[in-house]
Amino acid sequence: MEDSERAGGWMKVTLKPDDIIGGMSLHEAFNTALETARFPKGAAMFRAVRPVQNAYYFSPGAVAIARSLLQQFHAEECEMPVRCDVGLTAAGAGVSLDMIFGNS
Repeated sequence: MEDSERAGGWMKVTLKPDDIIGGMSLHEAFNTALETARFPKGAAMFRAVRPVQNAYYFSPGAVAIARSLLQQFHAEECEMPVRCDVGLTAAGAGVSLDMIFGNS
C-alpha cells in the first residue's frame, strides 16, 4: 500500500462513552459489509485502545465498502490513527497491521 493511501481517506466514528449497544451495532454492521464485499484486503476497522474514548477508525479500504454505514453513524474524515493507539477489530482477508500502517 502506498504512503498516500495510508495517509488519506480515513474516517472515524465517535460514540458516547456509554454507548455499548452502538459499538456492537457498528461492529456487526461492518462485519456484514466485509462479508458482502468478500473480505477485501485493505479494509479494516480499529477501536481506540484508551478506555475514555469510544472511537472507531476505518481504513480507506473500509470506507470504500461501508460508506453508507459510516454515514449512518455520522463518521468524520480524520488522519490515520497512531498504530499504538488502536486495536484491530475487524478486517478483510490477509490484513495485517504492517499492511495498513507500514513497518513503522
